[in-house]
Amino acid sequence: MSLTSFVSRHRRKLYAVTGAVAVSYVAYSFLKSKLSDLQGQLVSDRTNKEKLRRRFAKNQADAELTIMALLPALCEHLERTFPVDETTRDLQSRRNVTATASTDTESVSSSTYTLLESTERKKTKKELWDDLKIQSLCRTVTLAYGLVLLTFFTRLQLNVLGRAAYVESVAQTLDGGAGGPQAEAQAARTLKVSEHYLNFSAWFLNWGVDRLCARVEEAVRDVFGTIQPRTELEADELAAALGAVYGHLDVVGNAAEFLLPTDADDVAVVMRLVPAVGDADLDVAADDPALRALLDETADLLESPQARRTLAGMTAAAFGLLDDALQRDFYFTVPASSTEVPPPPARPVPAGPEAGSENASAAGQDASAAVQSASPTASASAGRAKLASILAGVGRQAGQLALADQDLNLYFKAISEVPELAAFCAVVYSNY
Repeated sequence: MSLTSFVSRHRRKLYAVTGAVAVSYVAYSFLKSKLSDLQGQLVSDRTNKEKLRRRFAKNQADAELTIMALLPALCEHLERTFPVDETTRDLQSRRNVTATASTDTESVSSSTYTLLESTERKKTKKELWDDLKIQSLCRTVTLAYGLVLLTFFTRLQLNVLGRAAYVESVAQTLDGGAGGPQAEAQAARTLKVSEHYLNFSAWFLNWGVDRLCARVEEAVRDVFGTIQPRTELEADELAAALGAVYGHLDVVGNAAEFLLPTDADDVAVVMRLVPAVGDADLDVAADDPALRALLDETADLLESPQARRTLAGMTAAAFGLLDDALQRDFYFTVPASSTEVPPPPARPVPAGPEAGSENASAAGQDASAAVQSASPTASASAGRAKLASILAGVGRQAGQLALADQDLNLYFKAISEVPELAAFCAVVYSNY
């Protein structure tokens, strides 16, 4: 049988086999190409996600450092508003002058008595104790709320800017990294807008905190105004009084009121904090579209339900820590000199309808020690403590709140580890 006759007889079969092989080869090549593309896409997606994760983590770390850098300014402002140290010194000097006058009456001249009487007319010992009571409670409560708001607002700002920077980097990558004078000018202007936007935290630290102080002082006076420093309080009574203070406030529901200016004049004041450079292409006005877009987005996020849930969780963590520290110090056989703060409680605490540096810390601790030395002796009866003694513990917690060290400030650690905060930051950062 010749090859020609064999091909002639089986040509249809040979055509079919050849066609099948050709189709199989084409299909194999197509599938191989697609699988290669898919594999490359998966690797690229995994790499991009890892880059995004690293950038997000670095953004949160930068935010924590920024918060610690801003905390001393908050503490200094509150120390001026509620001068606990100054009142303590006045109270101690009054006590010392009185003791000297009673033990050495023969050696005290009439001029000394005149000076003492003049001092008495300025402010009595009872008035000083009332001032110390209100100032101590207001400083610590305001500092706790202030740390919550400062942490939340700084994390929000840096995540908004971090997301914009990430989107810009992706766009440049897709464009092949094209630069030039126009791109450099745009980058410089974006940096200037970001600088103005970040400076709005200064409004909270200088003016918004005054609103917060006024609200807290009103609540503290309503609840503790009639409670005398020598009054003995049981654990439940102290918890109820502090809960009533939190209940008077609506910081969570009105966070934007404390964090962002609403008046055009206030906005102009913040804008002047960044000096003009005299370049029309770089100078940013209050109505600059890019800046207004950032501020409007921030305001919308502050009023969102997720933001309120996040602030409620952070507030509960901070005041749960404060309540538990006072309970341990004065009702559960923990030495009064202990500065240990327990871990955040699992139980919720009242927090309204919705919910420093080493010098600052040392000042708070010195003040609380001075208060303790000047305070009437704490009650020895089980389960009761005098408010005057409790104020010393309140001062110690102010010192802990003022620590400008993210590893040592247990209040900052507690509010930063609230799950809702991490989730909120992730939503903001990935919303592009």
